[in-house]
Amino acid sequence: MKQMYKQNFASAIQPEGGDELVIAVRPHDTDSNQIILEISPERGISHKDYRIFILPRKEFLKALYDALITYHQTDLEFYVVDEHKQAAKRHIHSLLNQRLY
Repeated sequence: MKQMYKQNFASAIQPEGGDELVIAVRPHDTDSNQIILEISPERGISHKDYRIFILPRKEFLKALYDALITYHQTDLEFYVVDEHKQAAKRHIHSLLNQRLY
C-alpha cells in the first residue's frame, strides 16, 4: 500500500526468492480513477491463468487499507510483551493518521 501511495505502482515477486512478478498494481493507462491489478500464475501453472482486473482505484485502496488496519488490530491480541503491544498500537495510530488511498 505504501509503495502504491508513494510511487503509484506496487508489485511483489515470487516468495521463494525468484524474480518473477506475482502481483502488480498500477494506474489505468487512460482513466485515473481506475487501477489495473495483474496476477501472474505461480511457477508451473499455465500462463493462461494470468489475470488482469480493472478496479476502481479509491475503493480498492480503501479496502486494502481497512484490511491492513483490521489485521493489525487483531494482531494486538497476541502480543505478550507490553512494550511490543504499545509499539504496535503506535503503528496503528500512525496508519490511521495517514490515509493511503
